[in-house]
Amino acid sequence: MVTEPNSIHMLWLLPQYMILTAGEVLFSITSLAFAFTQAPDSMKAVLQALYLMTTAIGNLIDIVVVSALSGLFSSQAHEFFLFAGLMFLDMAGLMWLAIRYKYVDYTDKANLPGDDGVKEPIQQRRDSSDED
Repeated sequence: MVTEPNSIHMLWLLPQYMILTAGEVLFSITSLAFAFTQAPDSMKAVLQALYLMTTAIGNLIDIVVVSALSGLFSSQAHEFFLFAGLMFLDMAGLMWLAIRYKYVDYTDKANLPGDDGVKEPIQQRRDSSDED
């Protein structure tokens, strides 16, 4: 026999995946709602693309760190604590940014910065059938 059989049932993974999925759903909804209320109409698609790109870059950083430090740790617990420390640094950086953030509500068109509330009339195109 090459490896010993597992002594823990595979269903013990189910609660872990459920918690991770719930966390990802809550984080995604909050992030996208924030992005869509803070972006001008012309930038909403770009902001969603940047949000998805940050997930890809995070996965790339994970691969680089794990491959660079693969022989350094004697236990997987040490690797876990390294990533927990990196998450703490990330949390501190995001907290620093959040404290200094100036909220702008792009959903309320009347209160945009530099907007005096006066709307220009919309020019309508005339179809060729209207010219008769």
